Amino acid sequence: MASVDGATGTALVAALGTVASDAGASLTALATTVTAIGTAAADGTSAIGQAFDAAPECTSLAR
Repeated sequence: MASVDGATGTALVAALGTVASDAGASLTALATTVTAIGTAAADGTSAIGQAFDAAPECTSLAR
């Protein structure tokens, strides 16, 4: 974001493009993490899956 501060014209457009690209990469990484956690939670043999199965407050969560 620092590259956007004070930028004008073409430099501003380029900086905003970088910010948008970085935001997209972050969202992709987040989606990958959420998918991995969901897969592990659905697997009753994994530590996360066993934790979900053992925690009563997790029974209402869709897996």
